[in-house]
Amino acid sequence: MTLPLQLDSGTTTSLPDDFARDLGRRVTLAGLSLGGLWTLVALLQRLTLGWGGRNPLTYAAWDRFGGVLSAGVVGASLLLAWAGRRLRNRPRSMLRLVLGYELLIAAAVALISQWHPPDAARGISWNCLVILLFPALAPARPALILMTSLLVATAEPLMYALAVRAGVADPPLPAHQLFWSFAPAYLCAFLAVIPAAVLRRLGTALREARELGNYRLGERIGAGGMG
Repeated sequence: MTLPLQLDSGTTTSLPDDFARDLGRRVTLAGLSLGGLWTLVALLQRLTLGWGGRNPLTYAAWDRFGGVLSAGVVGASLLLAWAGRRLRNRPRSMLRLVLGYELLIAAAVALISQWHPPDAARGISWNCLVILLFPALAPARPALILMTSLLVATAEPLMYALAVRAGVADPPLPAHQLFWSFAPAYLCAFLAVIPAAVLRRLGTALREARELGNYRLGERIGAGGMG
């Protein structure tokens, strides 16, 4: 027995039952893990505010949005964990939820990363990890993974543009510095296509291996000499 999985608007494939159930387990584990990780980061952020002197530039975004963002992301993470258990027989709905959750996480990370004055420290965005992690959770077609990853990467310059418009990032950074700040996320967006393509090939190979002529193996029905 197989379950249909809509990978994009024009292509449908199918996943074996155990593969779909494993998808649900991975989504549940990811929701709990990411929710716990965000909670830990929020607690550490509060505990370390006074260590070595507090730099108001570094904490500009966290002071304004940290509490609301933490509550929203943790709530969304728990919803994702619940969906992994309840929607295991509806992989298309689970896929949409996972990709929507990825965009939410990206927006929250980008806001924290970009909503501060230009002379505060900047490095490679944590959204690079988001981009490379989610193809393992959402076994979508590489084209869909690429589109979603590019949207995640675009969250960084979008939040920076909003910070400039609000007068937070004033004066704006030089063009070359902006390029090297945002380029790693876009590079990761193209690299994310590789695990997406590998997972899709593995799913296809598993499905084809279970097809026996006009029959399709759903589960083992016996074992031993008379099995």
